[in-house]
Amino acid sequence: APMRRLLQQHMSNRRGYIPSIKFRAGSTALGQRSAEELIGQLRQVIQKQDSIGGLQQLSNEWFSRADVDRSMALEAEELASLMDSVGLPLQGQEVQTFFSYFDPKNSGSVSYSQFTQTLRGDMPQFAASLAFMNQYRGHYPSAMVTLKSDLAIFDQEEAEEWVESLDAVVQHHGPTRTRFLLHELLDEAVRKGVKVSPPITTPMVNSIPTSAEPDYPGDRALEQRISNLVRWNAAVMVSDGNKRASGVGGHIGTFASMCDIWEVGMNHFFRGKAYPGGMGDQLYMQGHAAPGAYARAYLEGRLSLEKIMNFRQEVSGNGVSSYPHPRLMPDFWENPTVSMGIGPLSAVTQARFFRYLHLRGMADTSASRVWCFIGDGEMDEPESITAI
Repeated sequence: APMRRLLQQHMSNRRGYIPSIKFRAGSTALGQRSAEELIGQLRQVIQKQDSIGGLQQLSNEWFSRADVDRSMALEAEELASLMDSVGLPLQGQEVQTFFSYFDPKNSGSVSYSQFTQTLRGDMPQFAASLAFMNQYRGHYPSAMVTLKSDLAIFDQEEAEEWVESLDAVVQHHGPTRTRFLLHELLDEAVRKGVKVSPPITTPMVNSIPTSAEPDYPGDRALEQRISNLVRWNAAVMVSDGNKRASGVGGHIGTFASMCDIWEVGMNHFFRGKAYPGGMGDQLYMQGHAAPGAYARAYLEGRLSLEKIMNFRQEVSGNGVSSYPHPRLMPDFWENPTVSMGIGPLSAVTQARFFRYLHLRGMADTSASRVWCFIGDGEMDEPESITAI
């Protein structure tokens, strides 16, 4: 029942809901209450009904209803009329006393922001900063829609009504107000002991429900063994190169952190030149992770031990380059990805070029895909996102 009342209040614009909050007088006689007593009683009335729905109505529907002259501000008579309609009648000097509480500068009118701020009370500085940031937090599409059928729903009708309520708020008050209300609900849930993931943490969402995931198509044990060998060889390649020649440099942690996903791609996702319906995939490997590609090529027999032992010493003609570049190793690399940021920039351009060739009928790239591996703070480089 409380949830249904909250729903009805959120959908007031659709169903013509008229609040019916009844005021119960405190110990102070009517007509002699102070501003602090009045605002406290009003907050208690709202809290007893429901804190989120009541505040939302006061700041939106009630304010609009009271502003009969559409001046975007309330005068004393309008405020008194509003309070009377919600069940808090003001008598005698209480009208001016309560109005002055909302209008401390004696400007003669109360704006929407003054009204809501006074009703809520002062926010702690940290909470206020979060509220400001949340106003401009963008919305990004997710795969949650595809997961709805896989989630447990305790009351289908109730869930649909809550979604309908959310749609009504978005339609009548816009995304900023909707975002504010959702954060208010989350904060209140946390205060009441409900465990909710903080909004600053985005949960990982699969493109399909986990119940629809097929069994892993490969040999997990064998692939893990290969992954371990590649990761080890890549690290030893860099370490050994620096022992035998000073100033060689190189990166160990970059490939170590992406080795498993790289191996899964090599075994199950990346398409070669002979794959039908395209020109094969294009891979843009983060430049610092190049030792991983060399280490795997060594296991495949495509690079000799002598070559990988001369890491970053290809100028002699018998080594491997520091970073991916087709001019330095034309038989190995197709795309340059260093300096940092060139890989993401080139990958987006490559994807557009694949689409261009296909749409113009110049080449069949319908099955060709572009994979870009980004890391080591690369998204801080402006060119990483400029093509997007």
